[in-house]
Amino acid sequence: MLAEPSSVTHCFSAAQVRALDRYAIEYQGLPGIRLMKRAGRFAFEQIMQAWPHTRRLLVLCGGGNNGGDGFIVAALARQRGIPVKLWAMTEKADLSGDASLAADFAVEAGVSIEQVNLSDIDACFAGLGEDELASETIVVDALLGTGLKGFVRDEYARVIRAVNRSGFPVLAIDIPSGLCSDTGANLGEIVKADLTTTFVGVKRGLLTHLGPEY
Repeated sequence: MLAEPSSVTHCFSAAQVRALDRYAIEYQGLPGIRLMKRAGRFAFEQIMQAWPHTRRLLVLCGGGNNGGDGFIVAALARQRGIPVKLWAMTEKADLSGDASLAADFAVEAGVSIEQVNLSDIDACFAGLGEDELASETIVVDALLGTGLKGFVRDEYARVIRAVNRSGFPVLAIDIPSGLCSDTGANLGEIVKADLTTTFVGVKRGLLTHLGPEY
């Protein structure tokens, strides 16, 4: 299922979306972090509309701007008093640009950033599935966005498989990780999302080939 701002009806390629972002930043003077916060707020609002009884978020953040959106979602949830687990694929010190600023925003909001435990990822998910918040836990997929080139790396594929086995409801930010945003092809492993919130316009891959299944 897709969720997008109601005023946006166009379908774009990943390159077109990047060009529109650059235009907003370079010619309209909108800071990238401001756009990221706007996207993160929309995603958080979609979570609360779709799952109003949410009692915990598990936010999975990659090292790019898609992960930055996830940091914003985590911060907003924490500010709302919702417990947050944030598992990051990249050390905070290795983040750059707007993703780094978003991580700072999350930390300032009281979010604890943990590194993904790849050696025991299934056990980590199982532990979350056994506590009192399990039935009202939502996973936020902020691993890989529209900038993914080539196939999903092994460490990301392992996390995606664990997400799909977990049974938790999933919101994907912009596009389910592992789905080609232009063609809808499988780039190795794809997050099976219950809801995808997308920005600027619907990405072509969400409507073509395997896209509608995810």
